[in-house]
Amino acid sequence: MSKAAIMLGGGKSLGDVRPKDLRLPTLALNHHAIAAGLDVDMVVACDPPVHRHYEKYLPDPRPLKLIRSVLKDDPISPKVDRTFKDCPNVEFFESSTGGDFRTYFTRPTVYWGDFPFPTSVGYLGIRSTMISAFRLLWDKGFRSIYLMGVDMAAGRGMPSDHNGFSHDLAQMLSDRLKALVPIFDKAGLKVFNATPQSALKCFPFRSVPSSGGA
Repeated sequence: MSKAAIMLGGGKSLGDVRPKDLRLPTLALNHHAIAAGLDVDMVVACDPPVHRHYEKYLPDPRPLKLIRSVLKDDPISPKVDRTFKDCPNVEFFESSTGGDFRTYFTRPTVYWGDFPFPTSVGYLGIRSTMISAFRLLWDKGFRSIYLMGVDMAAGRGMPSDHNGFSHDLAQMLSDRLKALVPIFDKAGLKVFNATPQSALKCFPFRSVPSSGGA
């Protein structure tokens, strides 16, 4: 039985998630799940401090924080002098952008995406914490991932998530994830969407199981 985990996004449906729903180890994308009052086991963040609210959770020793190594010596906020490496329970990872995304699981660095470029299957670009998160969970032995709070829905030009995604950005991320599906399948990574009414359709919908396997 493979290890399973929940990945928590920043969609509006996150407000409907209750602690009792989190029956597996949890990884939060950025600060949104924590801001929603949910206790998580891991947090992953890729963006520079000016874009995120790191000071709200980095000093907390409880969740494991997975942070891009280039941020190691940066202050966690423009308002404080404390750096990322000064915070408890932090693991740093080497990230990369560009190149052949088919090397997602085999490259020595964690793929973060790249700038948008058109291909035969749509826009296969965008740097995203979510893109990195699958590899990070894979490296920790998880082979089944359930998505919660991943809405990916909005009117054109309107925010879809707490992340501030516009319709176009959400579509580009959806296209990138769709392109990664065969890469995940080949590696044996199973991804399920447990977000009701999610506009992300490339992963099958399935509820979170009651136990740690899938």
